[in-house]
Amino acid sequence: MEVKATEQPINSGYPVQRQIYQRLANTNIPVLLLVADVKQNRLFYALPGSDPMGAERDAEIVSVPLKEVDETATQELRAHLAQSQVAASGSPH
Repeated sequence: MEVKATEQPINSGYPVQRQIYQRLANTNIPVLLLVADVKQNRLFYALPGSDPMGAERDAEIVSVPLKEVDETATQELRAHLAQSQVAASGSPH
């Protein structure tokens, strides 16, 4: 899990160094990127794994698309993490 905090408004994405994003996206364990908007007390997340949006291949900073954490997103995250756990173990528990 990678957690970032910002006082800047969260629009469609969050800037991250490409090297860090690539490390998160290419690991063999599930990664959850959490971004906290500390001014508005809101929480956003991303599941790195595909190319970030609006990034040129040689850009040092990429914009990671975020989704706000709400009840629906919480259920989706639980399902995703459970599926990742089953895939990692090779069999359902």
